[in-house]
Amino acid sequence: MNKKNLNRAIAITVIWLGGIGLTWIFGSLKSPESLNELGDFLAGVFAPIAFLWLILGYVQQGKQLDQNTTALEQQERALQLQIHGMKESVQQQKELATIQKQQFDALNKAVKPIFVIRDSGFTYFSYPDGSDFLVEVKFNLTNLGGVANALYIRNNMKKAIFYVDQIAEKETVEVKLNLYELDLDVNDTQQTMLAEIAIDFENLYAVYEKYNYEIYMQTELEVLDREEVCLVYKRD
Repeated sequence: MNKKNLNRAIAITVIWLGGIGLTWIFGSLKSPESLNELGDFLAGVFAPIAFLWLILGYVQQGKQLDQNTTALEQQERALQLQIHGMKESVQQQKELATIQKQQFDALNKAVKPIFVIRDSGFTYFSYPDGSDFLVEVKFNLTNLGGVANALYIRNNMKKAIFYVDQIAEKETVEVKLNLYELDLDVNDTQQTMLAEIAIDFENLYAVYEKYNYEIYMQTELEVLDREEVCLVYKRD
């Protein structure tokens, strides 16, 4: 209850009780002779005052409810603003993450190794009885792009069959793969062999990458006047 209404209620109460007191003193009223009369007298004196304070309390309660409603509305608006701000912040974070990913992808692309395979071929091992046996594939692996670190060549069973610490830009390394370590798909009729390998490595920013290749070998067939062929090509 605000101070103004409280002062008014106190003043009315004092005036009322003062008026009753003056009427009692100067009006020659008889004192209650029984408890019933005393109760009726007190009820008559204090009922209006109690009713006054009840009304004032009700009014004050209504004002407090209005104030609480206003405060809740203000809190709701503040919460909506906060939610809106959080949504904008999340959107900005998403956009920032997208930009950072694009920048990171651009950096990775700029240092991406580019492998070129040249001079591929295979060799034979001759047994004492004169028979020949295919033993290894050779090719030169040239890097025309960024540095490739911890480079492995693996067969299709993911077993490492070749390793080099690093291939720098424009560097060439000779690769030799033992055919015993390759899972060969052999066509006896066509005298061809096919093997799958994978080259995996880390770029300059230690990002892991892997390229898949196939090795195609075609042996010589005199009846078809066919030469030996060895191709190493990248798979899609």
